[in-house]
Amino acid sequence: MMHSPRFADAPWLRWLGLAAVLALPWTLGQKGARPAQAQPTTFPGTALVPLQGEADVVKARGVALTEALTRALEQAVTEVMPEARSRVYLVSGRARDFVTTYRVLQEGTVAGQFQLRLEAQIDLPRLQRELLGAASPAPAQRSVYLCSTQSTDLAKSVLEAARAQLQDTGSSVEILASAPCQETPDQSTLRGAAAIVSLSLSAEKAVPIRGTQPQQYGSRGHSEWRLFRVGQEPLQEATETTGFGPDPTASESEGARQAALSGLGALLSRSGPLFRGSPTVLVRVENLGSFRAYQQLALVLSSLPGVTRVEPRRFYIPARGEHSEDSVAQLVLQTSASVESLGATLGRTPIPGLRVQVAPVHAGELRVVCVASDAVPSAAQPSDPSDVSESEKLP
Repeated sequence: MMHSPRFADAPWLRWLGLAAVLALPWTLGQKGARPAQAQPTTFPGTALVPLQGEADVVKARGVALTEALTRALEQAVTEVMPEARSRVYLVSGRARDFVTTYRVLQEGTVAGQFQLRLEAQIDLPRLQRELLGAASPAPAQRSVYLCSTQSTDLAKSVLEAARAQLQDTGSSVEILASAPCQETPDQSTLRGAAAIVSLSLSAEKAVPIRGTQPQQYGSRGHSEWRLFRVGQEPLQEATETTGFGPDPTASESEGARQAALSGLGALLSRSGPLFRGSPTVLVRVENLGSFRAYQQLALVLSSLPGVTRVEPRRFYIPARGEHSEDSVAQLVLQTSASVESLGATLGRTPIPGLRVQVAPVHAGELRVVCVASDAVPSAAQPSDPSDVSESEKLP
């Protein structure tokens, strides 16, 4: 009895199956994506706490543990969500709330200090919700448009510097071509922007400065800024500044550049916030002295009536040996309250270790000058009667 050959026994089919098996790893390597690298959940933290005595070890260990957990939390923010580093102060005082477990790697006394090193597992989803949720911007803000009436390389470089200066205030800035910079901007362009800021530059002919070796030149630069916003009168700011350089071209460029940047600063001080979509107030803080003072002030600002969000913009503390009066910070408050009411409330609110002098600058800016409590002069009378002014002497 004859049987017809089975299809599966065909030699060419067996070779085809073997080729498919051999090609499978290559196919997966080409089309299959590599598994995503797991996000780290454990982060290191280290702390050193000075010891006051042998009996102080238990207390020092507790302080070191809290500090180390805080450092681990900050490390988690730096590695996983670097865009939220400026807001880590919102959670640094509650580090234990985000630590699910931790393991002490090393602890003990070193040169009169208690040292503790650990690894902490951080609840990243909760941390992201708190930090990124607190920082989520309100509705998209319109951009500020920058333009110049000239198309020179100098005008372009000045516009780039002006964009950086405007972005420091929290504005979203775009540079336009020179065409929209007319005496009056096109209304369709103006309605689509938070503001249009136009620049005109010029410089007087450079002259040599007598007695300079090597020869230096000086030139008087002129700038004129115009700011346009829908429904408001245009603002204009003209500035003159002298620039110096090793040749006429360099001095003329420097004079015009300095005049433009100086004029832009003066214009911004008059214009207030360039965004009108959501009410905001810029708080400029001077003479902070320390990051701890900054944290305390930020917490007080967030608790003021009418304030819904506090967004840090700038923070600078001078290095050791420099004047602490140079310390400065900028914060943007999202609030419906007026500058006057915010200033009055802040002036009455006690801040541990600080006294503040509050002054509204204009409708969108508040100036705060900090003074440490121990630096406030006392009401003690002078020991030398000759130090008393004429108006203070008794009859």
